Amino acid sequence: MDIKTGKRRELTLLLLTLATAVAAVLVAERFHLRIDLSADRANTLSRASRALGDEIPERVRITYYITPSLADRHPGPRAIEDFLRELEAASKGKISVTVADPAQADQARAAEALGLTPQRMQIVEKNEQRVALVYSGIVVQYLERSQVLPFLIGTETLEYDMVKAVRAAVADKKSVAALLVGDADKSLANDYRNVQAAFEAAGWETREIARGEEVPSDASALIVLGNADLDDYDAYRVDAFVAGGGKALFAVKGVDVQAQYGLSAGPLRQRAILDLLESYGLRVKRELALDASSLTLPFQTAGPSGGVAIRYVRYPHWIVTRPEYRDPRAR
Repeated sequence: MDIKTGKRRELTLLLLTLATAVAAVLVAERFHLRIDLSADRANTLSRASRALGDEIPERVRITYYITPSLADRHPGPRAIEDFLRELEAASKGKISVTVADPAQADQARAAEALGLTPQRMQIVEKNEQRVALVYSGIVVQYLERSQVLPFLIGTETLEYDMVKAVRAAVADKKSVAALLVGDADKSLANDYRNVQAAFEAAGWETREIARGEEVPSDASALIVLGNADLDDYDAYRVDAFVAGGGKALFAVKGVDVQAQYGLSAGPLRQRAILDLLESYGLRVKRELALDASSLTLPFQTAGPSGGVAIRYVRYPHWIVTRPEYRDPRAR
């Protein structure tokens, strides 16, 4: 092979290499190709996240307000930013992400005006300890509307929260959670206030529905709280909602435990919801579990005069999983 042929071959290989590199760039730009190399595929977006750009008519602006001193001391902010960048790349240009430092006075005022809540963090520098206000919140803006995640430090529920926030900003309405209390001796106001408050704090609109009432057609989720007094007609209403594509969470029991009467247990008055769940392939056993390692526990009761008393009762109707009793091979 002469020198001229060798140089021609080298030039050809160089041109092919350049063409491959250009093609790879064009593919990545056209299809927003990302490869997740994490061990547990933690950075892999769900189908809902990847398709989010198709639901957005105009551009959504996401601003992540993060205090640098917090980002330097905790791995959570870096993981949050990485996720937001992945979401931006998959949105086909419909989502733009900005990371802002709220340390500047104008940024801090803007962040708090949007609903972000700073948290106190102890910082030790040069053997001196001080308390600093730190931010780690996200603002989703669409046209003149906005949704806020006031403070977050990890990514456990970030993808769900972001998809919900973007959809709420675009649609200009909150997701509706229908709450159905299935025990006649309980009420939403007296027994499940924390559940309702948690949903509302997460940006949901909550609606209580009475037993026998149809689930609202605009409900995104149905939360069934107890089942002792839900009959066949209630089960029919619930089944109709689920069959229509609705999502439901069942907080139900197989045995009726009376907290007001010393944790006495008895059979359920109605089994309709349990039968419905069994038709879905989910069986709730009508039994109690005895934890031999925790035969007594403190139980708080209210007296006739309204005072609170603490007493110890035997036979708790739930179990405590202690490390020494776990099979290390079980996952």
